[in-house]
Amino acid sequence: MLSTLLAVRDEEGEPMPDRQLRDEVVTMLVAGHESTGATLSWALYLLSCYPLVARRVEAELAEVLGGRTPGFQDLPRLPYLAMVLKETLRLYPPFWMLTRTPLADDELSGHRIPAGSILMFSSYVTQRRPDFWPNPEAFDPERFLPERSEGRPQFAYYPFGGGPRLCIGGRLAEMQALLVLAAVLQRYDLHAVPGQRVEPAAMLSLRPRGGLWMTLHERAS
Repeated sequence: MLSTLLAVRDEEGEPMPDRQLRDEVVTMLVAGHESTGATLSWALYLLSCYPLVARRVEAELAEVLGGRTPGFQDLPRLPYLAMVLKETLRLYPPFWMLTRTPLADDELSGHRIPAGSILMFSSYVTQRRPDFWPNPEAFDPERFLPERSEGRPQFAYYPFGGGPRLCIGGRLAEMQALLVLAAVLQRYDLHAVPGQRVEPAAMLSLRPRGGLWMTLHERAS
């Protein structure tokens, strides 16, 4: 990735400034590491709370992979695992609060928005709205089936932002999370430790407050 960025030239043939190079690399690391770690924690926790969903994931992995290490080429053949990840990102988006600053005066729903204002909006709130997501607190991966997604507004779901400011590392984070989940869930069964209080902590990313304790059980080969 760094070699590619170093080789980039603009219309005048100039390379990317060092500060921009640094910012692009840091953004990619944050999006592909911080958010991935938080998302994996939530996904494993949710699967431990919904054993029927976990069993279906295991069946798909067994059919597609048969115990071998997953690769990028396998991702299109794991549609249910992809829906599990999307539903995890709906309930616990890593970047739970986003901001935008208008460059010119504007109006939003009858409210005057002066240039330079800081607008804050939360994917955590939007993605739990019952008018977009029936029974919004439930973990239901099948709500991302094509037939159940028809008519849903574009920005009812935006765990990595949207528009021209869409997170540059969002797709990388999703691919990493899918590959890690596929590899881990083939080998281990994970259960949340009973009695712990699991709640989100609104930090840079939305992560389990105080960490997440789980027991790890190796599957029979």
